[in-house]
Amino acid sequence: MSRKILKKEATSEISLSLPEYLELSNSPSESKGLKPLELPELAGLMPASSGTDLNPAGNRIPDPQNRASSIIADAEARGKEIEEEALETAMMTFAEKLQVAVGAETAELREQFAMSLDKFAALENQIKERVEKDLVELALAVAKKVIDREIKTDRTIVLDLLNNALAKLQERSLAEVHLNPEDVTYVEENRPGIKFRGTLELVSDTSISIGGCLIHTDNGDIDGRINSQFDEISHGLLEE
Repeated sequence: MSRKILKKEATSEISLSLPEYLELSNSPSESKGLKPLELPELAGLMPASSGTDLNPAGNRIPDPQNRASSIIADAEARGKEIEEEALETAMMTFAEKLQVAVGAETAELREQFAMSLDKFAALENQIKERVEKDLVELALAVAKKVIDREIKTDRTIVLDLLNNALAKLQERSLAEVHLNPEDVTYVEENRPGIKFRGTLELVSDTSISIGGCLIHTDNGDIDGRINSQFDEISHGLLEE
C-alpha cells in the first residue's frame, strides 16, 4: 500500500483529509515521502470556525467581541435609564422645594394682606369717626349762624329761650339772670312776656352771646347759653 501511495505522490498531489494525513504521518513506514502540509493547507483541512467555542461541559462560549458589544449596549441603556431617573428625581425635588417656597411666600403674603385689611378697617373707622365729627361740627356751626341771624331778625326768640330756661326753676324762687347787654334792654321792655312768677333780677353780661342766658339760684345754676347748648347737642350726636 505504501508503495502505491508513494508512487502516486510522485506523479500527482495527494488529496487527504486531516485524520488520514495524521494517521500516515504517525506511521514510520507510510510517512516516508509525505509532503509536509503548510499552514494554508492545514487551514483548508480544518473545519470552519462557527464563531462559538465550547467549554468543557460542551456548552457554547459566546464570542468575546459579541459579549463586549452586548455589555456596552447594556451599559449605555442602563446609563440612559439612570440619567432619566436622576432627571426625574431632580425635577421632583425641585417641584417639592418650589411648592414649599411658594407656600411660604403665599402664607407671608396672606398674613401681610390680613394685616393690611386690619389696618384699613381701623383707618376706615377713624376716617368715619372723623367725618362724622366734622359733619356734626359743620352742621352745628351752620345752625349757630342761622340761630344768631334769626335772633337778630326776630327778637321774640330771646323771650322764648329765656322762658325755656326759667321753666326748669321752681315757682316763687329767686333767680339772677345774666343776659347779653342787647338782650337785657329788650327783656326789660317786654317783661310781661316772661312766664315766671318768682323774683327775677336781670344782669348785663358781655360774656353771654345774644339769645343765651345764665341763671343763678339758691338751688343751682341753669346754663342757657347758646354755645353750651350746642356743645351738649354735639356731645350727644358724637356719642351715638
